[in-house]
Amino acid sequence: MHRRRLLQLLIILMVAGIILSTIFAGCRRKSPYESVNSYNSRINRPFPPGPSKITTLKVILQGPFVLIVRGDDKNRITAYVPYDQGKMHQFYYPDSSTPQKGASYSFVLSEEGLEISHRPHIDRGFDDFNVGLTNWKPNPKDYYVALDLPAPDVVSYIPPPEGVLFEPASPGSPPRFGRIPNNHVLEYRVENASKITLNSPELGELHPTPCRDQRTRYGGGQQEGRGESNHEHPNMDRELDSCSQSVSYFLGVGLPNGWDVGPNSVYLKDHAIEFFNDKLLPSMFGAHVPQGLKLLRVEVDPSQGLQYTESPLTPAVLRYPLLPKPRIIEVGIGSRAGSNCLLSATAHTPGLDDK
Repeated sequence: MHRRRLLQLLIILMVAGIILSTIFAGCRRKSPYESVNSYNSRINRPFPPGPSKITTLKVILQGPFVLIVRGDDKNRITAYVPYDQGKMHQFYYPDSSTPQKGASYSFVLSEEGLEISHRPHIDRGFDDFNVGLTNWKPNPKDYYVALDLPAPDVVSYIPPPEGVLFEPASPGSPPRFGRIPNNHVLEYRVENASKITLNSPELGELHPTPCRDQRTRYGGGQQEGRGESNHEHPNMDRELDSCSQSVSYFLGVGLPNGWDVGPNSVYLKDHAIEFFNDKLLPSMFGAHVPQGLKLLRVEVDPSQGLQYTESPLTPAVLRYPLLPKPRIIEVGIGSRAGSNCLLSATAHTPGLDDK
């Protein structure tokens, strides 16, 4: 009799346990990190061979990259970021929320799986700073991040560009107003997505990220677990709608988060100008930078006048944090890794037809 009651009690406890576990499993709120972990487990996987809907690869370079179209080498692209003084910059890959800790990085984009045009179209938004270089030579030991890429179809950017004021081109002439983007987007036609690779001695063989995984990572523009929408970059948000047939690589360089507070905030106000003038320009021209290319001010609004004084600079373009709440646009560009504070530079070397 006691054995029968004991057996009945055990059966009841087992059934109750199953029911309770089912109830709690159904009611448990999904951790905001579960989709992130799912994303990370899928990233860097090659696409399956065979036909796909992928038509475009976008290589997104966010931050102070120098991009040089090498006219004497089938218009291949060299892009790099020099070391900053103090080596405070961080490199972000594969998205703007993932800083890497290495001393330097180099990448080569294979032509496999891509249709190479050899005649890239450069967006007119780079016209205010798209300089010709006649004696440029690469100096890899001075590069924090460097890329070698085949000629894309298009070199564009994600707006808006930053208004800047250049120094006078000659004594007595006024400063020149211009606009400089803070990113480059290189677009390639895709022939076979499964063959696309970006090779790095430091990070290995890398595969592009599909749009759907970036949507999972950032919740389609909303912050995971918060239900908030970040409208800091509305132009970027609009790009998201057109990314369903695209894959991308995101590479960003910028100062680490938190440098907008305390004594560092004073330094940050001048950092964008100093890095452009003292690092980017000498890496392109050497010791003799042509007159008229150095920056006097950043985030200039021409409607407010272009008067320049030696008063302390307080450009809003230097506002931080560089990496606010993660978000995604254009299949991978999020927040400010590499950021609005650090301006890019674009140049070209003479082509074979120019010699």
